Amino acid sequence: MMAKATPDEIAAAKKAERSRLAAIRSGIEPRSRARQSHAVCDYAADWIARSALPEFMAYVPFRSELDTHSLMQWGWENGIGVIIPRCDPSARQLTLYRIQSPDDLAAGAYGIMEPDPSRLTPLPRPYVPAVILLPGLGFDGKGGRLGYGGGYYDRFLQELDAECASRGIDRPLRFGLAYTEQIVSGVLMEDHDERLDGTITEHGIELARRE
Repeated sequence: MMAKATPDEIAAAKKAERSRLAAIRSGIEPRSRARQSHAVCDYAADWIARSALPEFMAYVPFRSELDTHSLMQWGWENGIGVIIPRCDPSARQLTLYRIQSPDDLAAGAYGIMEPDPSRLTPLPRPYVPAVILLPGLGFDGKGGRLGYGGGYYDRFLQELDAECASRGIDRPLRFGLAYTEQIVSGVLMEDHDERLDGTITEHGIELARRE
């Protein structure tokens, strides 16, 4: 019988996989990244419009992350609320803001462009967005997501799940935005890792398989 991996072994395996997938993502040719990003944003916008959602939570891209700028612009032009998180390293949590334009952003933690707290008021906590669109390094077909190791999104999603359960409402759907190159056969998941409802790539929306 195979011995169960230790926490240190799991951490090492995740670190190696993060490095591998980060290199793959960064290795995608810039023009291809731009084309794929626009296609993903178009699929996301079409689904949001058909679902008549009043808002969406997304992220401002950093480095080679899938570019969400065209989706945010679409939201602003069509009266759809655009919600962006800001990282709080001291509390290791996300705070949500509704932004109206790129002018509402400023460099925050880790050098990422985030909502500017000097211009904006945070949404009440815990706020439940209509849908959540997440970044990541790798995704699989069962809702697995490999993030950056900080646990910000996992804690945020757990907080939302608890809030929705206490209010007796359905939790919002959460999708990973990804290049096809980021889809892997299986993401190493731990008990505290939150699963997604699916991914959106340049080929469309794929719902997670539940086993």
